[in-house]
Amino acid sequence: MTVQAAEKAIGHYIDNFYNVERLHSHLDFTSPIEFELKSYVTTFAV
Repeated sequence: MTVQAAEKAIGHYIDNFYNVERLHSHLDFTSPIEFELKSYVTTFAV
């Protein structure tokens, strides 16, 4: 594997899995996806 391929693979992992799945303390320990869904449901439930 070349350095460029490794950098691309790591970037893909961070952008598409890690940042989406990990829990964020700023978002009350929910994943970004869960936070967006809660926000969406709250907006349209009113």
